[in-house]
Amino acid sequence: MTISVSHLSKCFHLYDRPLHRLGEWMTLGQRSFHRPFWALRDVNLDVAQGSSTGIVGPNGAGKSTLLKIVTGTLFPTEGEVRVEGRVAALLELGTGFHPEFTGRLNIYLNGKMLGLTDDEIAERFDEIVRFSELGQFIEQPIRTYSSGMAMRLGFAIASCVDPDVLIIDEALSVGDAHFSQKCVRRIREFREQGVTILFVSHDPAAILTLCDRAVLLEAGCVEAQGTPRDVLDCYNARIAHRRGEENGQVLVPVSTGLGTLRSGNFRALIRSVEVLDASDRPCEAVPSGERVTILVRVAFLDDVENPTVGILIRNRLGIDVFGANTAGLGHALGDFRAGETTDVRFEMPVDLGPDEYSITVAVHRDESHLSGNYDWADKAGRFKAVESTVRFKGIARLNPTVRHSSPRPIEGDVGDTLDSVFGPPPARLGRDVACDAFFIDGWRSVVGEEETGRRRECLGTGRFLFRPAGRRLRIRTGPSRVPGSARPSLRWLGGETVAMAEENPGEIVFELPSDAVGRTRIFSLSLPGADGGESPSMAALEVKSIESENGD
Repeated sequence: MTISVSHLSKCFHLYDRPLHRLGEWMTLGQRSFHRPFWALRDVNLDVAQGSSTGIVGPNGAGKSTLLKIVTGTLFPTEGEVRVEGRVAALLELGTGFHPEFTGRLNIYLNGKMLGLTDDEIAERFDEIVRFSELGQFIEQPIRTYSSGMAMRLGFAIASCVDPDVLIIDEALSVGDAHFSQKCVRRIREFREQGVTILFVSHDPAAILTLCDRAVLLEAGCVEAQGTPRDVLDCYNARIAHRRGEENGQVLVPVSTGLGTLRSGNFRALIRSVEVLDASDRPCEAVPSGERVTILVRVAFLDDVENPTVGILIRNRLGIDVFGANTAGLGHALGDFRAGETTDVRFEMPVDLGPDEYSITVAVHRDESHLSGNYDWADKAGRFKAVESTVRFKGIARLNPTVRHSSPRPIEGDVGDTLDSVFGPPPARLGRDVACDAFFIDGWRSVVGEEETGRRRECLGTGRFLFRPAGRRLRIRTGPSRVPGSARPSLRWLGGETVAMAEENPGEIVFELPSDAVGRTRIFSLSLPGADGGESPSMAALEVKSIESENGD
């Protein structure tokens, strides 16, 4: 296990007055002026290498305390924690930042705290700035940053240290939607690379999409562990139970033993849930786009005034796809007496992608089951959506129409279009600048002998985005030479082929036409293959840098 938590407990001492703490010190602990507060009690948790585990629970459950102990910023009162590998953590907002230091200085400060050398920090610096999107603000003190800017910088630093273990506390909740999506993509990249991830989030979608397992903490204790969907359903039932107690009701969570979790006071009961086709016959498979009826039968064990019945459809991964209820749809059910029953029919087209879906059903007092919950039945029904004549990808079938305009010239220069999409490329491309975005595909970048294990694919076909400042384009290469008598050629998309001007040890030079200077283009460097065509790969040619200069 990469992370092993065994019988972990954490107790804090609470003092009513600051002098009480001093009094306890003065008596060398012989008199106690504090009240113990156990934030964690006998927590046992194992996180396997390469897995992603999410921690959920109400505020004050001990989630952040657990992460701080795992990262070593707090010490346990009882039990032990073992963590293998380099740990990168993003905990409370601004942790580890000096408010008077600039963003640049804080990158070096935090990098040192994470165990990086000065050379490693310098190598990653441009990538950290680019990912954080701080631009010129990187030279401003942290105290001038907004909360979102500080969190962006913190996440960029934590995610650029090649960690073995990544620990995050609510980092996805700060910042705009664009940056949150970048963070999610980066976390998915870490998962693909085998990084172990442990993070706290109140966002169910993040837990469902990013985690293999989930843990529910409540009052410092582990209440549930398992698949993200099952743990979130358990959490949801406990929220309804707690809300019901606040309203003077007794809500009882019940497991049916059939994979269905039910909770409520059971003044009304969901008797059955069926999916019916257009002929009112039960069906299990429905072609995408066909209409179905979800039939919910409800029995009343007590007098109930105008109840609400709702459905929630989830896909195979447990992600909420669609939910609605009678109150939200403006359909009043009226009043019911004890011993009566009713059938509620939800008729709709199955405009969903091919997948397996579950149906959760609830009957409650108001618009939400969190208030006056009579019966919540998780996974009470199932159906499968299958392909129809319309092919599409994704969860929802939106039935779009398509139009397109007739061909017309590009507005402005092609280079202007490239700049607007990718941003202006730097004047020099190389491993010492953050320019991966301008290597379209192909070669691998040259690395030192001591970094052989860190070789990164940057540039087979040798295409790159570049704006030449002069007519001579100089490509410096590594020890590998152009194989045999092959002479590489250069061209740009939509332009002519440029013959190699000269080949020197460790470099290839091309003389560009004047109309290529000062304009952004996608260049392609290629080698002739054995049959006279272009070689499909440039793997034999290692590139150090690409730059341009004025000719003699």
